[in-house]
Amino acid sequence: MNICTDIGKEWPDEYVAWFVKCAIEGFARGCLPMARVWRLPPLYQSGIRFQPEPNHGTGSEEFALPALTFERKWGDCDDLVIYRLWELWCAGEPATCAVIFIDNQEHVRVRRGPQHRPRGHTNICQCEGCIEDPAVICGARAA
Repeated sequence: MNICTDIGKEWPDEYVAWFVKCAIEGFARGCLPMARVWRLPPLYQSGIRFQPEPNHGTGSEEFALPALTFERKWGDCDDLVIYRLWELWCAGEPATCAVIFIDNQEHVRVRRGPQHRPRGHTNICQCEGCIEDPAVICGARAA
């Protein structure tokens, strides 16, 4: 099944950010029942690398589900956040999608749950108020 939508150009940035956050979290939540079927490794042990989509910058965006991202061995920031949220939720940890703007483009990251207590500074948490950037951890240049 292919699901597409067009939110138009009239939406203010903060509404687009809210829509993207909700869509990403919805896709990740929708994948929860597939955990036993897919049996995917943790994102950071999967060999998946960050890679922009071929249509990057065109205004078109694909939200790949974890199984497709694993099969491809690459994903952009939203694909990696979907995978990571799904992984954390399967483990029982609450987490959410965090949207920021970099050079007028949206970038998504993971906001870890309140029980996330890193031991020291790790390259996963990066200790930014428990904001985790799967794209950077999987090879993207930090902004």
